[in-house]
Amino acid sequence: MAFQQINRTLMTQHHNTLEDARNLIASIQENLNQIYAVAPTLNGNNVIHESLIRSAADFKLAAEKLAHPALRIATIGTTSAGKSTLVNGLIGRQIAPMDAGEMSAGILHLVHSDKRYLKIDAVKNLWDKVDAANVDDNVIYEHVREKVFKVYHDAKQKQTIPVPTIRVEGELLPAAWSDLLQLPAGVNVEIFDLPGLNNINDKDNFKVIQDYLEQCFSLVVMNYLHTDSASRAELLKEVKKIVDALGGKTDAMIFVLNAVDSRSENDDSLEDRIKEFANAIQKELKLKETPNIIPVSARALFYAQCTWGWNSPVNGEPTTDKKFQVSQLKKFSIDCAKFLKEHRKHSNEVKNWLRDIEDAIDDNDDISNELLSTENLKLWVDWTWQYSGGLNLWGELRQRVDERFSEIVIAPTLIQPLASLEILLSTLNEYSVIQRQSDKEAVEKKKTELEQKFKELNFFLEQESLEFEEQIKETVELISSAMASQDEQEIDFAIKKLFGIDNDLEESEAAEKLNGVVAEIKVDLRNSVILPVRNYYLNGLLSSELCEELGKSLP
Repeated sequence: MAFQQINRTLMTQHHNTLEDARNLIASIQENLNQIYAVAPTLNGNNVIHESLIRSAADFKLAAEKLAHPALRIATIGTTSAGKSTLVNGLIGRQIAPMDAGEMSAGILHLVHSDKRYLKIDAVKNLWDKVDAANVDDNVIYEHVREKVFKVYHDAKQKQTIPVPTIRVEGELLPAAWSDLLQLPAGVNVEIFDLPGLNNINDKDNFKVIQDYLEQCFSLVVMNYLHTDSASRAELLKEVKKIVDALGGKTDAMIFVLNAVDSRSENDDSLEDRIKEFANAIQKELKLKETPNIIPVSARALFYAQCTWGWNSPVNGEPTTDKKFQVSQLKKFSIDCAKFLKEHRKHSNEVKNWLRDIEDAIDDNDDISNELLSTENLKLWVDWTWQYSGGLNLWGELRQRVDERFSEIVIAPTLIQPLASLEILLSTLNEYSVIQRQSDKEAVEKKKTELEQKFKELNFFLEQESLEFEEQIKETVELISSAMASQDEQEIDFAIKKLFGIDNDLEESEAAEKLNGVVAEIKVDLRNSVILPVRNYYLNGLLSSELCEELGKSLP
């Protein structure tokens, strides 16, 4: 079962990291508040005054954000990549407008909340302001699609207007199901569904999109159908444009290749196509390493997850009604026919259930409550996660968040405050020599304190990025020592530490968590070692190619 691999591996605890960041910001705020007290004549210096006000405002906002921190994920795609379909599949709600054409015409800001809310700012002569609570998903979807995005898409051909920003609050799967990403308590989830950069035709709107990208962890969604030799050059240009907008940092993004179920029998194998395309991205972007690309079938994931809803499919209940479930299943059987044919052979239970669903649809019979039971829907969602790439995508995202929590959750909050503080320090450094000596000394002292805090904040961010590697190193040393001593208690402690299992857990609880870890390792072993070896013997994989594949996972 795919879901057995969720909620088993305990993540590194990041509560202390958040608290350290909050304390550093509070210390800087205190120093900023004391500047006028120690040097009253600075009130007359407009340059310093403006820099101080800006810096104080930026750190106040940063403190507010870290009081209620959020993992911010941006989705941005190349042309017709199916990005919004993927977004809906990830959140378990049909909110992002989907269309065969280009429907991502604005910024859709999705915020997890236990209350439903829709906010749209008005644009004169184009669309009205919306500020409404308790709005149904279908109403949100149709309003955003028909009355904002389509209107904007048409209007931008004739005039330059700001990119519309829509804020939607409500339940989101990765926050409602806390085990999915295993974020520290109090860390919320926000998703920004952004328009493709090729659809932004003016500098101001491009800058807006770029600012969002810099503050988020990004999923870069591409279309499998554009990876062939004829379309690849244009696709690579789009990918480069996105990566350049992110400042060239690929460690803050995951490459997602959608619509892999569109592959024809005449195409190269999916593994070969992905490998070839990953090499092309590496060459185009001049990366040190070949990027990891996650293949997905977003449409299949969307239908299954949105039919279930935003709740945990492990120990929860569907959040949708029967009418919606039947409607989604009918569309799934048509739109995902190829996906169905390719993957239902892997599970007789799913195959038989889907056949019963299709028979009922073909005979125009009502789909019974028994067929739509919670257990059957769970089985379908679990199967779809496994074969649509959803499981691998969430696993990759969970690992990245754990490894780089500070960079992903904390650092984006500090980008602007650090920049404004640097400007303030520069203006203080140029403080005029004609000021009173007592003020000069007081300002110099306060500037030195702020410079030290500035260094501490930067050092804090750098140090956190190395913490994960240090923990792994320490754990390996601990295991080596335990094995050498042959002490059972030491070995038990070392193994629990390696897999993030609380040493105080009862034996049965620890065993259950360890079993989950073993299941996950089996999947990794199958994908990283067994499959390449099988391809070597059965599919004519060259020995050099086998070595290359195994070298990705084995030293």
